[in-house]
Amino acid sequence: MKISLASKVLQDRSPEEVIECAGALGFGGIEWFCLPQHLPAGISADRLADLARRTRDAGLTTVCLSTYVGGFAEADDAEATTQLAALDRYLAISETLDCSVLRIWPDLLGRKIREPVSDALLKRTADWLRRGADRAAAAGRTLGIEMHLTIGADVELLTRLLALIDRPNIGAIYDAGNLHLARLPYGPETIHRLGERIIHVQVKDASRSRPTPPHLRNEPTLRFGGDFEVLLGEGEIDFPRLFSALRNVGYQGWYSVECHAPPRPGLDSVGIAAAELTTLRRLLRGKG
Repeated sequence: MKISLASKVLQDRSPEEVIECAGALGFGGIEWFCLPQHLPAGISADRLADLARRTRDAGLTTVCLSTYVGGFAEADDAEATTQLAALDRYLAISETLDCSVLRIWPDLLGRKIREPVSDALLKRTADWLRRGADRAAAAGRTLGIEMHLTIGADVELLTRLLALIDRPNIGAIYDAGNLHLARLPYGPETIHRLGERIIHVQVKDASRSRPTPPHLRNEPTLRFGGDFEVLLGEGEIDFPRLFSALRNVGYQGWYSVECHAPPRPGLDSVGIAAAELTTLRRLLRGKG
């Protein structure tokens, strides 16, 4: 089982602690969320080299850099050019960490771009993402568009976008939790529609029946209500059916634990990571 830990689960820990915990708990890899406390674009060369060494020594693989680069649907040409420069920086970081996949965003998580998305806007977004894909290809890397509001969440829009980009080194980061909260299809039909274009899988549960916590009322992911601060099994995602469909389309990549639940009494962030790993292993064995 190729199971990685999204560093966001341990957002209250240092990068060094993330690596130590991931190795000690039995994860095979780390997905770095490029947050200021974990992997900012301005990280020093010395610290980056030290993190790469620690990762190797722990027997871990860096499986994805979840950057916040992008937003091309909203950006003017000057800002889009700035975003490509940020991508260049993360491509350099990916080389040091020996990471093959980087997340990139077509829009700003649905904050500004809403449905319907015009053909002209989709084409302009594709034009900039193609430039990003070409830069990544020159570095031997692959870009992943997370399935999230707005463009990435709609499998019809996403498949059209990927066709317009027309590059083999850009695909989808499948996240059923985001799609469930967006009230969009996320089941086997979506997985089969994307097929081999799925290059990475993020695993977090989500609930549409639970009320949105007050502190998350402005969270774009929860535009339609619900809650994602739950452990696996506390939401409504039918993971065994999804994992079966992923196997059926030949997916052999990483499954990244991306639980958003904050620490709770008797369960700190490390305990959450450990619990999610145990549950995900069971689900991947078909014992949901």
